[in-house]
Amino acid sequence: ILSTASTASTQILVSSFDDVVVEVVKLFINGVLFGVDSNAPYSYSWKVPAKPGKNYVLYAVSVDTSGNESQSESVMVTSVR
Repeated sequence: ILSTASTASTQILVSSFDDVVVEVVKLFINGVLFGVDSNAPYSYSWKVPAKPGKNYVLYAVSVDTSGNESQSESVMVTSVR
């Protein structure tokens, strides 16, 4: 999971590879499904709430065409605005 920040929103990019075909990549923020993308490169635009010092845990789940799922490592980010 990669993120680039701006004042308006944060662009989150997820890389996913599979020996078959990646069907979808799901992004979770604090354990809640935030978005689903079925087209590589997998990207999501997130307007970070203005809560300085608040921590968020992000992770992605890739699903291949056979229904197999794989979860990324979690990444913790802290809001500074």
